[in-house]
Amino acid sequence: MGFICVVSFDSQAKELYYDDINRAHEQAHRDNEQVRLHSRFTNCAGFKLPSGEVFDMPEPKLTLDHLISTLPSSLRGPLFDYYFLTMGKHWQTKPSYVWDEWVGYLSGAKKKLELKMLGQSARSTLPELKEFTLYGIHLHSFQKAASSKLHLSAVLPEPKR
Repeated sequence: MGFICVVSFDSQAKELYYDDINRAHEQAHRDNEQVRLHSRFTNCAGFKLPSGEVFDMPEPKLTLDHLISTLPSSLRGPLFDYYFLTMGKHWQTKPSYVWDEWVGYLSGAKKKLELKMLGQSARSTLPELKEFTLYGIHLHSFQKAASSKLHLSAVLPEPKR
């Protein structure tokens, strides 16, 4: 199993990833950041899926705390405390963080399949992917319900061509 080592140099951290699955996951975050930086929206969510498809959209008009307050405890898996309570404080106004993590775990799962096809063993990423799929569906449902109540547009923009 791989692990992450964070080495600090003059208050700048350099992250070293020791397995291909971690690298794929973290690369997805960097790719998503590039989509956001080049988005047509000011406050946006942006994603690059493992298939290469890229899309952006306005950031959902809710906070991560709103999402957490409506997430039943029965759906809170082993990653919940770390991603929502510890890391979530940095993403309060960016609930699309949930989808960003989902894309990261999706990219890690794709890398695992690629390694398996090459006859190499790799750790399973399916539990994490399943957990973030549930969180992503909850965010979508919550956003849709909030948009209806607040009369906000729930229509996504046309994809870039």
